[in-house]
Amino acid sequence: DFRMLSDDDFVEVMMHIKKDLMSAWPTKWIMTGLPHAFMPAILKPLGVREKPTFFIEGLTGSGKTAMTFVLQWFWGQFETIPNMAGTAKGLLLGAYDYKDALFVVDDYKGANRQQIAALSEVIQYAYEPTGAMKLNRDSSMQTSRVPRGILMFSGEEFLSSDAAKVARCIL
Repeated sequence: DFRMLSDDDFVEVMMHIKKDLMSAWPTKWIMTGLPHAFMPAILKPLGVREKPTFFIEGLTGSGKTAMTFVLQWFWGQFETIPNMAGTAKGLLLGAYDYKDALFVVDDYKGANRQQIAALSEVIQYAYEPTGAMKLNRDSSMQTSRVPRGILMFSGEEFLSSDAAKVARCIL
């Protein structure tokens, strides 16, 4: 969790980021992933509404999950991170709960239409948080639960054929 560090603690954290974190994964991954992990702390005070999604693509066993899991830990101690086995509604609700924080989702494979549709929907709503107008059974309006955090996905293959999703992501 974010908290003010003493000067000595800050120096130690920076040393570990430089010595350990920066050398554990490919430079291009960590040099884009690390700043993205801290985006939630600065976007709201700056008044930035659009929130790009960071998608890290790599082969099985390349360390994507480990890196995204470590980056998630800047926002608290998590036992697990969600994976793409969830539905679009489940992922949207998770991204809603992570207000002004990083929300990591692991293991996108694009193996079926459900996963492709879920990724597309979550990326769309995360970038421009506009709510869908839906009714309850009694004709009252449902509460819109759009993502309030910053998204980071890992996977083996991205939706490169969908230009609208590519434009909303950092790949």
